[in-house]
Amino acid sequence: MRAVVAFVLLLACAFACAAPAVAWRPTEIHRGVNIGGWLVLEPWITPSLFEPFVNASEVPVDEWTYTAILGPEEASKRLQAHWDTWLTLDDLTILAKAGITHVRVPVGYWIVSIDKNEPYVFGSWPYLVRALGWCKQLGIKVLIDIHGVPGSQNGFDNSGRRGDTHWADLPPVNLYRTLSILTNLTQLLTPYTAANGGAVTAIELVNEPFVTVPIDFVKGYYDTGYPLVRSMNTSLDVFIHDNFRLDQWQNYMTPPNYQQVYLDTHVYHVFNNDQLKLSYDQHIDYVCHNTAPAEAAAAQSLWLITGEWSLGTTDCAKWLNGMLKGTRWEGTLDPSVPAIGKCVGDAGNDASQFSADYIKWLRLFAETQMDVYENASGTADSGSAGWYFWNFKTEGAPQWNFIQGLQMGYIPNPVTSRTAPSCSARAEAAAAPVAAAAAAAAAGEEVPFAPVSKAPRHHHHHQAHKME
Repeated sequence: MRAVVAFVLLLACAFACAAPAVAWRPTEIHRGVNIGGWLVLEPWITPSLFEPFVNASEVPVDEWTYTAILGPEEASKRLQAHWDTWLTLDDLTILAKAGITHVRVPVGYWIVSIDKNEPYVFGSWPYLVRALGWCKQLGIKVLIDIHGVPGSQNGFDNSGRRGDTHWADLPPVNLYRTLSILTNLTQLLTPYTAANGGAVTAIELVNEPFVTVPIDFVKGYYDTGYPLVRSMNTSLDVFIHDNFRLDQWQNYMTPPNYQQVYLDTHVYHVFNNDQLKLSYDQHIDYVCHNTAPAEAAAAQSLWLITGEWSLGTTDCAKWLNGMLKGTRWEGTLDPSVPAIGKCVGDAGNDASQFSADYIKWLRLFAETQMDVYENASGTADSGSAGWYFWNFKTEGAPQWNFIQGLQMGYIPNPVTSRTAPSCSARAEAAAAPVAAAAAAAAAGEEVPFAPVSKAPRHHHHHQAHKME
């Protein structure tokens, strides 16, 4: 393995020296969704797989424990049924008709590599290949996202194994194994890439390495992984996650030495109490006044993708914070922190109970985010490249269910059919009464008192996706 790493590092210079002189640009805006909860289990996306265990002596909390508790035979049987049914051609057809151009498909390292002491089961690859065929048929491009790596890069259930983070442990056995898996996965995907007539256009080197993983370690992995992918398949775009440090990637992997690199950032409003306490208006203001400038700053160096976002403003989705865990909203996740509200009505998980005003607001929230994620200003050679909503569908979390949003009207259909004012238009509208009053005062007219309310500014803070 060390020989592989050394060889790859030697390649880096070769690619830098032979790099095109012209900076690369994306050919289109990515308007995408994530195919989450499919090839990597997440209890909150498909609670039906986990509900049979609620009163059992052993309760699975992630794919590792799900397969360990069931054993290989029963786990394979249940997972084959899940892989066969959770993503369908009908789902992808609905998405394509709505103007979705890309899908981001999370996979675990165990799709290609399972050690003898690991309980995971093989068998998902043929279902991925079938889906790649469907995407090709529909004209949807595919980003394959390595969502879980050996040792876990974040300790979240969506890395495959909830608990501690061991990816960066020394000696770097997990790192070397990850590079081997990246090599194998890239080779296996090559027949299905766009260059060979397929749908795969990109690979993401790792999803959400947590902020506790040192950025130098993450960059070291990217520095090795990029030329490794390039050495096997020069046509693939390479996505790198921001390590929850959006502001620390200036002048990293920039053209001309690096080509087709996207920086991936994830934006959620539900994983800390400060954001949960925001009013509906303040959530919109947060997008305009916090997310937009932070993304614009990051887009000065690389093309930026908002690779995960949702319409959630509560953490009320069942088990969103982890299997059998409670919510911040109702004060059941950490009883020492006061509750914010009840998970009912507009804050609940039953879309039939949503008020007309709330559905209208969700549509505003969706359109405002889409606009920002497509339009954060960059430079001539960088900028916003688009977005991937999390998730394409869920069993019971409407604010995270793109297809349900299309059907109920709280996500625009087609996705480019938008009427919400842009952030700049909102700012102008808010400033207009103040400007008029100032003009009237200058002209010596009496000005009626009209207080202008302003949402509190919150520091831009990327909170971990589905944190422990």
